[in-house]
Amino acid sequence: MNLNSVKTFLFIICLLIAPSMSFGKNSNSSIEIKKSKKAVVNDYLRLHKTFSRQLCKGRVEPHFNKLYKAFRKSQYYIPVVGDLTLDHETMNSALPKIERKKQWIIEQIVELKKKKNFTRERMIVRLINKQLTKLLRYKRNHNLAVKETSREKWRKLSQQEMKSLRVNYRKLTDNISYLLSFDFPVDHLKARIGYDGLKGSKLISERKRANLIYMTRRMKEDGAQDKNGKKSDMYLRSTIDTIHIELQKNLRFLSENIRYDLEYVLRSVLHQTGKGKWHLVRRLRQWRNRTKKTLSFYTHLFDKVIVDGKEETVAGAILKKKAKATFTLKKYSLEKQRDTYLFWSEQSELMQALFSLETILYNEVGMSDPYYHERRDVAKIVINRHNIPLFSQLDLRDSLFYYLPNKLVSNLEDYTWLNVLFKEGEFSFTYFYIPGNLRIYCPDMSRRGRNLRKKNVRISLNMLLDRNYSFDALRYFSRESMTGRINMASVWKNYRAVEERPADLIPHKSKVVKLYNKGSFKYLYHFYNAEKKLFEVVKMGNKNYVLTRDKSRVYGHRSPHKFTYFILKE
Repeated sequence: MNLNSVKTFLFIICLLIAPSMSFGKNSNSSIEIKKSKKAVVNDYLRLHKTFSRQLCKGRVEPHFNKLYKAFRKSQYYIPVVGDLTLDHETMNSALPKIERKKQWIIEQIVELKKKKNFTRERMIVRLINKQLTKLLRYKRNHNLAVKETSREKWRKLSQQEMKSLRVNYRKLTDNISYLLSFDFPVDHLKARIGYDGLKGSKLISERKRANLIYMTRRMKEDGAQDKNGKKSDMYLRSTIDTIHIELQKNLRFLSENIRYDLEYVLRSVLHQTGKGKWHLVRRLRQWRNRTKKTLSFYTHLFDKVIVDGKEETVAGAILKKKAKATFTLKKYSLEKQRDTYLFWSEQSELMQALFSLETILYNEVGMSDPYYHERRDVAKIVINRHNIPLFSQLDLRDSLFYYLPNKLVSNLEDYTWLNVLFKEGEFSFTYFYIPGNLRIYCPDMSRRGRNLRKKNVRISLNMLLDRNYSFDALRYFSRESMTGRINMASVWKNYRAVEERPADLIPHKSKVVKLYNKGSFKYLYHFYNAEKKLFEVVKMGNKNYVLTRDKSRVYGHRSPHKFTYFILKE
């Protein structure tokens, strides 16, 4: 029996004795500590320092960067079927589109050079900003109205204004074609769903469909850049797409997502046009030249070359090099992750839990959560997952499974915390082709990294010991970080979004209420929490606040655009 057969047999045994998939709502973990929290944190940090010295010694980071650079040497996506066979159908379909894209960019340059100023665009931006103010007022009046006649009045006014907003937004896009995506409007959510549904298929026909979708995504998820290749505006262009698509729906009121995204787009349009015509022209020229190179690269994939005395296509030669670079990087990354797993598997369950939690918090949340709300919720999701085999057991679908020694494979159920961290497909930073996976086995030991780790360990420990933190979410995503700011809620069919919640009570409530009563605020939206209590979100200066309907309580604001959480549907 070969090694993989042995591991398969052991895995089946593990499944037979796996724990139940249910978990208690308030049972965070079975971990208890006999030391003070401070002592546990210090113990962990000392152990982590030892881990870093062992796993990240010598030239680990430079070597990873060298392998990653070789892996990324060819910036172009090459569609394949099988291992090294070029997908000719996808390439033949894509080449005319790339040619059309190049011509479209050239047309934008020609038209932009003719422009004398950006007065028209800036006038439309001002008009839409005024409409946003009006739409927010209508929505607020509707939400606060008691009589149905009043509510109906504001509904009609808002619906009419939404139609006008759709017209004016179209006027804006007609006047800023130089800031639009190629083939505007692009449905980024549809493309994402289509690709995700096919990418794992073994069928050649579905593999080719996935290739074509992804090739098209790469073509359209693109934008102009500065001459040095930085400051791409792809994110702006893709957001303009999504707003256009959302505005086609028969909306009665301005949604919070459209409000948030539209304000970003309007600011960006003023910023870009404020830099002048020739700044935009230079960026478009850079995009044109880059697209020309892309077209030339793909066109010559079919050419013949001599490699080691044998004739083969350019595509074949490139794919062989890329396959070798991919294999080398993947093998190195998984071996380092295996060594990480081995190191922590020899430590106590508490230390394993803290390592998994703080590593996930470092990579998934980072410094973007100054008040620790998102860190606590993400930590709770990890704690929830560690009780569910779907998330806490490695199996044949996980690449790391084949790198672990048999003594661990036969006892994988003992390492649920490590399994949650390394479960493939759950945390993007664990993938070998994501640069962040380096930080699993070669952690950031700078002062900033150490300070963040210490905070995350404290939060993780508190969450492990908090039996009253009831939060059953299992997934999350950041809409703000998605291309096109797409809403992934429609992708996870078996999950529903957790109701929005305010942050902590603020200490200067009277000051906020006083400004509110004076009307010195900008209304944003209302939301209901899980208990069906109504909250109003307002902006004062550069800060957002959340107020109860009777203004008896004032909270900080948690942006739903940065983190949205999901629980299983009942």
